[in-house]
Amino acid sequence: MISRPLPPAPPLRKLPIGGSPPPPPPPGTPPFPPAVFATAVPPAPPPPGAVPPNPPVLPAPAPP
Repeated sequence: MISRPLPPAPPLRKLPIGGSPPPPPPPGTPPFPPAVFATAVPPAPPPPGAVPPNPPVLPAPAPP
């Protein structure tokens, strides 16, 4: 079997620094708030009779 050299790779497209702006949303779609994924879900209240969790242990202050 005769191995042939690979064809030259196509040139890479250089993207502008900063990337391209996102495409505009199609008309009629409500704006999506980007902070939806950044909001923390509040913890569920403990069931009645549950033992309260231990308070966070703070490190002892360093002596002066």
